[in-house]
Amino acid sequence: MQHIIAPAFDLNGRSIGHQMAEVDFLNEVAISIVYKGFNYYTSDKFGKNICTGEWVQELSADNDSKRIWVNRGVTTIWED
Repeated sequence: MQHIIAPAFDLNGRSIGHQMAEVDFLNEVAISIVYKGFNYYTSDKFGKNICTGEWVQELSADNDSKRIWVNRGVTTIWED
């Protein structure tokens, strides 16, 4: 696992500051992330961030009630 600190944003695009996460990568794609005490796993959903135009992927928590989106390298986190 790789320890990262990245800027994070809520559903409305408001900054919630820099957050810590532990990330496992496979072929430069995050396959699991421990973020705010929850384990997130890739949902195999990929796309583009509407605001930035950059590549993003979705990850879901164990119970599928929480989701986050991250960019390549997990340098930014968006809570869903």
